[in-house]
Amino acid sequence: MHSILVVDDDDLVRRTIQQVLRRAGFETVGAASGVEALRIAKSESLSVALVDYRMPGLDGLSVLARLRDVQPSMVRLLVSGALDVDVMVDAVNRGEVAKIVQKPVHPKDLVAAVREAIDTAERAGLRWARARDAAHREQGRALEALIARDGISLGLQPIVRASDRRTVAFEALLRCDCDVLTGPEQVLAAAEAHGAVHALGRAVAHAAASWLSQVPAPTQLFLNLHPDELTDAEALMIRMGPLR
Repeated sequence: MHSILVVDDDDLVRRTIQQVLRRAGFETVGAASGVEALRIAKSESLSVALVDYRMPGLDGLSVLARLRDVQPSMVRLLVSGALDVDVMVDAVNRGEVAKIVQKPVHPKDLVAAVREAIDTAERAGLRWARARDAAHREQGRALEALIARDGISLGLQPIVRASDRRTVAFEALLRCDCDVLTGPEQVLAAAEAHGAVHALGRAVAHAAASWLSQVPAPTQLFLNLHPDELTDAEALMIRMGPLR
């Protein structure tokens, strides 16, 4: 069930709005000020905030802007009997307000506005979830293809001894050639998300092995490991075999 935060310094108005929404099947919690509303939002999960514009202290727009930071997914509705068009348009454009409800409002219109706001938010959430899932699948396919075609490579960063400026070692840095996974952070994140850390580790070890003949002794080659690779010591030793 959706929970609605009703914020209005007028007790009669606030209680009336809460009663209307309860009759429509919503749970409600009331706040007589912006400070109280913010305190409630920090401790309770809320679907919608219905906030009066003209209140002492924090006005409705200030309250809604702060509520957005506390609970970004909450739908924010502003209730006002005196609209400053420029202010309201600016608030909507900045994303502080999803809809403006003008007083006086008929109970049916109030309920309809709340339901419309919730439906819109749920559809947006569904679209976001679908886009997230599609991106997740695309990253998995890209990582699989990257490993399969030996697209993992290493860049060598010299480690220089300060006393004589001699290169004593190289650190192998992850590199890749991929349009989707455009850097080491994206590759590592995809490997973690798709349970492919060990597969990536094998690809990195293979790439490192190809550098060994080019690194003159006694110069060392340092290879970074993902913490998850340390959970299987036997597999790690087999993987590092070519580097010994």
